[in-house]
Amino acid sequence: MDTIQVRFVFAADSAVSDLPGWYIDDVSLSEATLAPARAYPYLQDFESTDGWVTSGGGDIWRIGPQSDDAFGPPSGVSGSRVAGTGLNANYELSPTSTRHIQSYLSSPAIRLTGASRPILGFWMAMESRVGQDGGHLALSVNDGPFVPLDFGEPGLTGSPYTDDGSLTAPNWPSGDGWSGELSTCLLYTSDA
Repeated sequence: MDTIQVRFVFAADSAVSDLPGWYIDDVSLSEATLAPARAYPYLQDFESTDGWVTSGGGDIWRIGPQSDDAFGPPSGVSGSRVAGTGLNANYELSPTSTRHIQSYLSSPAIRLTGASRPILGFWMAMESRVGQDGGHLALSVNDGPFVPLDFGEPGLTGSPYTDDGSLTAPNWPSGDGWSGELSTCLLYTSDA
């Protein structure tokens, strides 16, 4: 594996929500072959965007300061900025968008030359409508297609998630993902 791209996908099936949405911070990649894992070859704390882009239906992802704890976390984990579907507000789709959307937050290509067991880590907080709105993680290796992470893989830890097929957004790729209210730090180890 030479490069990897990380994509956070938020799916929603309603134009209006009274919930804050999904927040991401401190995305990191490290190497698992040394104990403890060596220094991060990649760390994104969103204090700058550094090539991260938002796209997709509704285009509801934003990167910036989060300071109002009535709408999600009171700030970022390691600074004041986060990536979120609603900063200091509840997530809401554009009035011109369709009622069912997928909106993306995508990393630039991250070089992993020489990494034999990369560890992807990130912090997230979510407050979404259970079973109707939620998110999942997709990965692209060496400029290939984005593939949703299989949450049944043993390399994923710290992951409260739903895999019961209860997410009803019609464009949801599978039942695996996060929905409802949670806050956690996640780690994913790949042997590829």
